[in-house]
Formats: sequence, structure tokens, C-alpha cells
Amino acid sequence: MLFKTISASVYGIDAYPVEVEVDVGSAYMKDFNVVGLPDNAVKESRERIKSALRNCGFEFPYGQGVTINLAPADLRKEGSGFDLPMALGVVGCQGQFFGKMLDQMMFLGELSLDGSVRPVRGALSAAIAARERGLKAVAVPESNAREAAVVDGICVFALKSLPQAVDLVNSPESFETVKVDARLMLNEAAQYSVDLRDVHRQQAAKRALEVACAGGHNILFIGPPGAGKTMLAKRIPTILPPMSLEEAIETTRIHSVAGTLESSQGLIGTRLFRSPHHTMIQRYVSKISGPLLDRIDIHIEVPAVKYEELRAPSSSEDSAAVRGRVIAAQERQLRRFKEEKKTYCNAQMAPKLIRKYCAISPEGEKPLENAVTRLGLSARAHDRILKVARTIADLDASENIQSKHLSEAIQYRTLDRSYWS
Repeated sequence: MLFKTISASVYGIDAYPVEVEVDVGSAYMKDFNVVGLPDNAVKESRERIKSALRNCGFEFPYGQGVTINLAPADLRKEGSGFDLPMALGVVGCQGQFFGKMLDQMMFLGELSLDGSVRPVRGALSAAIAARERGLKAVAVPESNAREAAVVDGICVFALKSLPQAVDLVNSPESFETVKVDARLMLNEAAQYSVDLRDVHRQQAAKRALEVACAGGHNILFIGPPGAGKTMLAKRIPTILPPMSLEEAIETTRIHSVAGTLESSQGLIGTRLFRSPHHTMIQRYVSKISGPLLDRIDIHIEVPAVKYEELRAPSSSEDSAAVRGRVIAAQERQLRRFKEEKKTYCNAQMAPKLIRKYCAISPEGEKPLENAVTRLGLSARAHDRILKVARTIADLDASENIQSKHLSEAIQYRTLDRSYWS
């Protein structure tokens, strides 16, 4: 007898539906065979399924031959999430289902030997794939239910065990769907444990950080160990605009696939920060060349903080105040570039757009000419100074780039001055 269920396999951070075809009673095979490019985790499911069925009171068709095909057969299937749909297929082949939900529902879940359902990776991506396929529901382990329920337009059922999954198929009306308020979850999750106010002094570096975030510029901090470079970098997410729901879902998908999403979270609402080890950094800095430095918009020195400054009370702005200016500057850029294709911030401006939006007054020509001549700056560095000056003007709510904006932008070419001197 042939029976079908629907599951999903993750590829990257995306998921694609997989039809789980179970055939029991083959005249030519007496073993339990899984085909369709399964990895080792899928192959090992045979023993988990046998024990789970037996320990939950279901019969396993020993001696009859069980063949399971995971279609499409030309794509590799990874992970233990196929345990549950395969076990349901075996149960279905024995005529124990009378419900009609199997062709409208996607199942995911790893089975323990006692039949309980364990969490899997990629439940959020699987729920998105189920919705795109037009399925009505997705049944996932209880620990994955909150992340899957973030997806609109599809019902989510939370499962604890294999018998509960069988009951769901036979009488879905007796189960409640998992419902969450995704935007409320996002607001609750959008809380940072660090703040820009934590960094003592370093006003020049904080200002450079604000400019970089406002215009989408890359930035390089230079200074001795312990000066606060990593502290500053870790606080970049706190001055960026809050994540949109779409961004949060995309970020959560990565954590879900990687298996780092906690069941209590459901949604990642804070922007992420990753830091390489400092000895990696030391080896890399020694290899930085002038042409590479040209491609970094902002270089800023972060000097060591004196003892009396460390002990003095901090009077600097918090992240929320800086974030407000960053958001306002980014909104100006979005209005400016609304007719331009693939340009959303000043850092993305091509030479044509630089000439269009970065015109400077006659009094602004002098400091720029002096900087290019004295420091021997390249044409690339010249363009990056103009883009950074445009961002500083946006932070100042100025339509025109003034000489003070150019002077500040020139100060952010620290390594140009040291490299060419």
C-alpha cells in the first residue's frame, strides 16, 4: 500500500517541499529502505521510527518491506526532520487514518525512541515554503511553534508526540492553532543590553560612527588595545533604525537553520554584531595597502582614555538620541534617491550621482583642493570624501554641502595622512 505525506528540506536558508512516499508490502524488498538522496541523519531515522512506533503502541510491518522515497529525488535531503512524516506514512499504510488533512499539511519533527517529538532546524523557512505551496497548515515540534507561527496565512500546530500527530490528522478540529502577534514579539525582542553611553569620552569616534551609520559608510577604527574600539563597534546596531518585521524574519531564519534560535524567542529583533579575534586583526592590518585604504570611507583614530576620564561620570548621549538623527538622515537619502535604481544611501552613489548630488560651493573648493594636493589623495579618496560630506550635511539637515561638512569629512581620512606622509 502506498501513502504520502509532505515535509520540507532546507537548502541554505530557504526550504522546499518534499513529498514523502511510503510503500509497505513490497514483494521484492524485505528491508526498510529510504531513497531520494538522504544524508546519514535521514538514513538513521529507520531505527528511530521503528522504536517510536513500537513504544507508542503502533505496529511496524516487519517482514513486509518498507520503501520510502523523498521526492524530488535529485535534491539532497538533510536532517532529522523527516522522522515524523515518514512515521506517519508507515501508520497511514496500515489504514489508521480517516482524516483528510495529510495532503494539506506539512509535517516536521525528529522522533525520540519513546515517540516524543524533538525540535528541528529551519521550521520558519519550512512554514514559509508551506504557505508558498498553498498548504493550509504546518505541524511542527512544540519548541518550534512560535517561530513558525510568525508566518501569516498558514495555521501552525504544535506537537509533543507521535500519537498526538496521529490524532491531529484524524481530528484536526480538536486542536488549537498556535497564534502570535509578530509585531508585538518584535517590539519585545528589540531590546539591546548595551548603549553608546557606556563608552567613556571618544567623542570624535562616536561622531564618526554616527556618520558611518547615517550614510551606510564602512569605517575603520585605529588605536591601542583597550581604547574602546570594540565597545564602539558593538554599539553600531543600537544606533541603526529598528529592524522591520521582514528583516527580523530574515534574520530569524538564519538562526533557525543554524540551530541557535531559542524556543522562547520566536523572533530575533536586534541587529547582530560579529567580531573577529584581535590577533587576526593584527596580521591583517600589516597587509593593508594604499589602494585598499582608498576603499574605506572613514578611518578614525581611537586614542587611549586617561584615568581621570575613565573615572569621571559619563555625560554623552545615549543610543536613542543618536539613532533619531541617523533615521532622519537616512529618510532624507531615501527621498533623494527614490527615482534612482539600486541606490538607497550615500555610500552607494556612483560617480554620476556624486556629480549630481555632491556639488560644493566655491568656498568649499579650497579645503578639498588643499587636502587632495597636500595628502596626495587619489580620485577614489576624493569621491569618498564627497560622499561622506554629503552624509554630514544630511545629519545637519542641510541641502547643500558646506565647507564645514567637507572639513569634517577630510578629517576622517586618518590613514591617508599617515600612509602618504
